[in-house]
Amino acid sequence: MGAVVEPKVFLLGETQANQEGINQLLEHLGVPDWSSDAESSAELLTEIYGR
Repeated sequence: MGAVVEPKVFLLGETQANQEGINQLLEHLGVPDWSSDAESSAELLTEIYGR
C-alpha cells in the first residue's frame, strides 16, 4: 500500500495574486526566498504555475 498523504490547498490568487497564500506555498515547498520580477498578478501566477 502506498504512503498516506494529506493534501494541502493554497489560495494563490483570484483576480489578483494573494501574496499571503503565495508565501505559504513557497514556505511549504522549502523555497521561502524565491522571488519574481513579474509586473502583474497574471504574470506572477503563470510563472508560479509553470514551476
